[in-house]
Amino acid sequence: MAIRIDGYFDRNFGDDYMIKTVAEHFKDEDFVISPSDGISDMLQNVPNIRISNEECERVIRITGSGFMINSQKAFITEAIWLLKGKKEADWCIGCNIEPFKNVLCELVIKKKLKKYSFITCRDKKSYEWFLKKCKDVRVEFFPDILFSAPVKRAEGGTALGISVMNLGFDGTYEVYYSSLAAAADYYMDQKKGEVILFAFDTGCEDDTAACNYVRSLMKNKDVKIVAHNRDGEIVQAFDRCGKIIGTRFHSIVLALKMGIDVYPVIFREKAKNLLDDVNYPIEGRRVEILKEDELKEFINAEPLGFSIDGEYEKRAEGHVKMLEMLLKN
Repeated sequence: MAIRIDGYFDRNFGDDYMIKTVAEHFKDEDFVISPSDGISDMLQNVPNIRISNEECERVIRITGSGFMINSQKAFITEAIWLLKGKKEADWCIGCNIEPFKNVLCELVIKKKLKKYSFITCRDKKSYEWFLKKCKDVRVEFFPDILFSAPVKRAEGGTALGISVMNLGFDGTYEVYYSSLAAAADYYMDQKKGEVILFAFDTGCEDDTAACNYVRSLMKNKDVKIVAHNRDGEIVQAFDRCGKIIGTRFHSIVLALKMGIDVYPVIFREKAKNLLDDVNYPIEGRRVEILKEDELKEFINAEPLGFSIDGEYEKRAEGHVKMLEMLLKN
C-alpha cells in the first residue's frame, strides 16, 4: 500500500535530500508525491517515489521548518486550515520549531501539531518546546536527517564555497550580499583559488538570482554557480571545497557532515540551535550584521580540525528507525 509524502516542494536541496534519505532507506515501500512544479530531478530519480494524485491511507510529513508563521497571509492560511478541520499527516519527521511572532501564531501551530500521533524534531531547543507546549504528542529528538545520509568526502579540494540565500533585493540585506562578494574577490585575488556560489533553492525562493547578484557585485566575474537541479550536483561541488561560507541551513549541515570548515551565516534560529547542539567553535554572524573582515579571517585561519561525533551521526538514524517501528505497527 502506497504512503504519501507531504513536505516542502520548491526544488530545495535540504528538504529534497531529507525525503530522498527516508525513501531510499525504505526500499521496499512505495511512496507517492503529489504533482508540483517544485518536484526536483533528485526526487524524480528515487526509484520508489511516484508522482501521483492517488489517495493514500498513510501520510508522512517530512519537513524542516514547516511550522513557521512569518507573515499575515501565512497566519490566515493556517487559521482557515484549522477552522475547516482538515486532516493532517499521521506522522511528522525531521521538523524544528522557530520563535513565534506572537501568542496567536503559537496557538495555531500548537493546535496543528497536536493532530499528529508522532513527531521527530531535529534540535534540542525544539524538543524542549514540544515537551512544554505539546505534552499530549509523542515526540523524539534526533539530529538532522541529512547527518544519516550516505554522504562522504571523496577527493576533497581547496575551492571556497559560498551558499547564497535570496533575501530580496530592496537594499535591506545589501551588507550581506556585498560581504559575500568581497570575500569571494579576496579569495580569488589573494589565494588565487576557485570560488563556487551555491544555490540550494532553485524554486520560488530563487537562490540562483541571489548568486547572480553576488557575482554582479564582484570584480572577478569568473566565478562558478552550482544550483540544485540534478541529483548529486551540490554534493560533488562541495567536495571541491576546502572551506564553506554557509547561509542555507543544510549548507552548514552538509559541510559538517563532510568535515569541511564552515563559517555560519545565521538567518534563522535553527542554525544557531544546530551549532549549539554540536558545540561548533565558530559562532558566526547574523545576516544583518555580516562583516567581510570576519569572513576574510575565516579564509585565512588554520583548519579547525573539527569533526562531528560518530555517535551524533548514528543518532540521526533515529528518524527512520522510529518510522520503521511505526510502519510495522
